[in-house]
Amino acid sequence: MSESSPRLELNEDLLLAGDIPQPKIPTAADKSSDLVDTVELFKTILDSKLGELKSELIQEQDSLKRKIKEDVTLKFKGEGNRIQYTFNEELLETVNKLSKFIPSSNTQAYRLVLDLTDKHKGRNKKIRIADSSSAGWGIVKEYEANAVASDSEDERKIRQAETRAIRTSKEKSKSRQQPYPKNPPRQQPAESYVYPAYAQHYQRTQQPPFRGSFARREPCSLDMCHYCKQQGHWRKNCPLIASFRSSNSNSTTYHKS
Repeated sequence: MSESSPRLELNEDLLLAGDIPQPKIPTAADKSSDLVDTVELFKTILDSKLGELKSELIQEQDSLKRKIKEDVTLKFKGEGNRIQYTFNEELLETVNKLSKFIPSSNTQAYRLVLDLTDKHKGRNKKIRIADSSSAGWGIVKEYEANAVASDSEDERKIRQAETRAIRTSKEKSKSRQQPYPKNPPRQQPAESYVYPAYAQHYQRTQQPPFRGSFARREPCSLDMCHYCKQQGHWRKNCPLIASFRSSNSNSTTYHKS
């Protein structure tokens, strides 16, 4: 160092007497607070991840339930019954999901949900009963007519209702097959003939039905003989046949003499 450069001298006493900030040493309380904050942050992140995982599990579970129901769906005879049953099942599933959001303290809302659930289950039961029987919804009508029964008697009650419904259906079918009396009165023929003279002669000689004796009708001017093709007489009264028989009879008598 050159002689012209100023020399810096440090006074240690002045440095020790001055207000120089000292580094902060963490205490046990500070360490505990930092640990709590870290745990809370970790808990918040974990709760968020668990919530997302729970939501995904619920969706997968609902999808699996729906697939199982489709695989084991009951076989219905009527397409209308199947559609109505499936619609009610979807409504029932929605009601069950809704019940999870009702607080336990709201008993009135919870009772309404239970009542709606029971109605849907009862309706689907009647649909299955009607679809499984040849009597159709007639068996449901008979089943509801005798609503007072215990669970143990329910199956017997359904069988009795089916028997009554089938019997009623057969009676209605018979009444539809015989809407008219067995022996209705016979109507007189309408006067709509081509030949009025023939109609008048036929009406004059016709007798009422179901009588012991019938009057023979005489030939009229419009009747035709099947032998000579002339009108006014029948074959048995044909004059040509009569003259032919008469000539044969005279010829036989002549030869005998």
